Amino acid sequence: MSPDGLWIGFFVDNEVRKVSLDGQDPVTLGTVINPMGADWGFDDQIVAGNEGGRLTQISAEGGSTTVLRERNWFLYPQILPGSTEILNTGWSGVRASNVRTGRDRPIRPFASNGRYVPSGHLMWNQLSTLFAAPFDLEELSISGQAVPILSGVRTEIYGGSHWDVSDNGTLVYAPGAAVATLALTWVGSSGLEALPFEGTAHGTFELSPDETRLVIVVGSGPSDIWVYDLLTGGRERLTSQGAVRYPVWSPDGTQLAFAEEEDGRALSYVMTVDAGAEARRIAPDLLGAATSWSGDLMALEEAPGVAVFDMNNTQLIEVAPEPAWGGVLSPDGTKIAYTTGASGEYQIFGEPFPPTGLRRQVSTQGGSEEPRWSRDGTKLYYRNDQRIMVSLIPNAPEPSPGAPSVALEMDFVNIGRRSYEVATDGRFLIVDGGTGLATRLNVIPNWFEELKRRVSN
Repeated sequence: MSPDGLWIGFFVDNEVRKVSLDGQDPVTLGTVINPMGADWGFDDQIVAGNEGGRLTQISAEGGSTTVLRERNWFLYPQILPGSTEILNTGWSGVRASNVRTGRDRPIRPFASNGRYVPSGHLMWNQLSTLFAAPFDLEELSISGQAVPILSGVRTEIYGGSHWDVSDNGTLVYAPGAAVATLALTWVGSSGLEALPFEGTAHGTFELSPDETRLVIVVGSGPSDIWVYDLLTGGRERLTSQGAVRYPVWSPDGTQLAFAEEEDGRALSYVMTVDAGAEARRIAPDLLGAATSWSGDLMALEEAPGVAVFDMNNTQLIEVAPEPAWGGVLSPDGTKIAYTTGASGEYQIFGEPFPPTGLRRQVSTQGGSEEPRWSRDGTKLYYRNDQRIMVSLIPNAPEPSPGAPSVALEMDFVNIGRRSYEVATDGRFLIVDGGTGLATRLNVIPNWFEELKRRVSN
């Protein structure tokens, strides 16, 4: 809603639009690729976050779009009253980001959807539970005890939760669960087979090279790496750092690489697959999150794009300098695919490795992400909304990808960076969407009175 209450802002696909309450036709203001939250400020500027790691400012009058910050997740932004600080969700929780100084100030770890409300409180969610605490707007800090205030709120991946509070104290929310806690499920020709690991928040996952184990991030607040044994149903926790992401297997299945955030930067580590094993930095000065491992080569998300680190000679090779992510090397290390938004929409590109300057677009529709190679390197899969697509990639020095076709279409959960796996026998491993979309809203008037009663200063 605009500050004067006369306009409503909304997204249609990647377009930011507004419509007046007097019934005039909607007006398109600008474009934000895969938007994830927005706020309309008093200076007639709209600030929006997106999945690719950008904080964008759009003029509410149209015609002016500016990237304020990028490459560090700025989700669900809220412009704090009377300041240049923007409350948002980053990799490790809710924080305040100053658009002038570039400073990020942690507010609440392992939380999402932080929102300051006029009652003087900060509200946020962790999985499907809402919390609140007194908040000092000048000091930008929580000034009292945090209290859980509502459970059973529908929550998506990336912590996006279906709730909001109006300035007059009306709380609206969609009842439901956190989709990350739904069942890991095999999907094949014989139907669906749920694995016995549901009941906790599942993040990025990857099958071991021999397909007998699954490495997975567990937890939506503090998160760590676990290994699930698909043959016995056993599981083992490998890390205890509490803020790790994106585990990938070594080609021989004896080691894991993963990313951890430090001072707003992603650092990559390697460890053997043993509980209590010590993790070590891949290289002392190397920044970026590991996304794929083939031989002595490791693909990295390194701002502002995709690079490959040759661990044999400690050489970093740039692949896609524009905003790109999710690089995956083919099993033989001769090709690499990745997602890029350089064209104004997310598309999958592939090219030979080492780079020759020739790259080809694999996907044919915007919103394409999460490329994954088949075990033999002849197929490239990727996600497009609720579909998994596949394209044949001939074994040639400079291959031309075949036209993509639909390999799977169903309601599955969009997990950041990797939402699915493909087994050699053609089965897909996904987190089953199960409950589908939210279909009901609950409204609680005079919520501020209840908030003040339950949350003491």
